[in-house]
Amino acid sequence: MNLLLTWLQSGLLPLGAILFLWIEFAVLCKFSYAPGARFKLLLANVLAGSCLMAALGFALRGDTLFLVLLFLSLALIAHIWDLITRLRV
Repeated sequence: MNLLLTWLQSGLLPLGAILFLWIEFAVLCKFSYAPGARFKLLLANVLAGSCLMAALGFALRGDTLFLVLLFLSLALIAHIWDLITRLRV
């Protein structure tokens, strides 16, 4: 339990989640029958998730509120981009 708390407070857990998310994204694109189309479809979603995890990491570490708000704003922009992309399909 102590190790988990250490990872949370240091921001390593959200960083690991971001790394896992991008590896999963790369694998999904690589083994898709249409990698380019899959890349375009998932990119905004992966960016939104990464920004949310970064904001969580900054908040857990107690960094400046500006960084948390910046990454939350970037996540919102990426989320809106994702919605627009999905509505076009």
